[in-house]
Amino acid sequence: MLAIVKFAAVAATVGLASSVHAQLYGVNTDFGFGPSSVWEIDKTTGAATFKSQIQTSFSSFVGADFLNGTFYVSDVFDDGLGTWALGKVDINTGAYTRISDQDGDANYHGLAGDNANNVLYSYSLDHLRLVSVNPNSGAVTYIGGPSGDFMRGMAYDNVGKTLYALSEGTNMLCSIDTATGAVHYIGATGFADHIMVGLAHDDSTGTLYATYDVFFGGNTYGLYTIDKITGAATYVGDTGVFFLDGLGWVPSPGTLALLGLGGLAAARRRR
Repeated sequence: MLAIVKFAAVAATVGLASSVHAQLYGVNTDFGFGPSSVWEIDKTTGAATFKSQIQTSFSSFVGADFLNGTFYVSDVFDDGLGTWALGKVDINTGAYTRISDQDGDANYHGLAGDNANNVLYSYSLDHLRLVSVNPNSGAVTYIGGPSGDFMRGMAYDNVGKTLYALSEGTNMLCSIDTATGAVHYIGATGFADHIMVGLAHDDSTGTLYATYDVFFGGNTYGLYTIDKITGAATYVGDTGVFFLDGLGWVPSPGTLALLGLGGLAAARRRR
């Protein structure tokens, strides 16, 4: 099992303006060779279109997801803090703003946004445990005990209320109980490894998407759909981007309202 010693989370504010439509967005790892970039991904062909370059030095093993209009990305290096940190990035300009030092943990590989509860889920490879992250304060809460496995490429089904992840130890799709951290293994994806992978859930169609790049050699990189019952991956198309391992889905503004998502609604209920 490959041990990686870096992580941060970065968020890209979308604003849900009229120019934003239901779509997949990805972020590529650059391994210290230059800033990562944000890409818009065609769900029907897999083709990635450049959006912006993230305004930090570099990244390593990124993950991504949207949470109520903000796009969070893992493993972006914070130059001011001198470490990996939680922040936000404008997807159109690449501007970065730090939020948190991620509780000192350097190994969160994968992010998933629960819109109704306005919380991010990630997985600590340092502690082999599920964590939740407050996107406003940056506070981290550990959930459950160690699982003994590495989880990457996470996604949250905001309709079915299910957290998905890709297991590095078994190369299987998993679901994770957000209350206890218990892992349920669903089935093999068919990928050779689960190191350079991203995962996102389209809440409007119920489709689970994945990006995959063979880490130990080869030139296989593309977009896939994942069967949530069997775990099997089906090839969609070539992204044209190496190491595109961060992936998130954003709904159109109308879909956002129809799905009942958003921290504002949750805040109103609390009053």
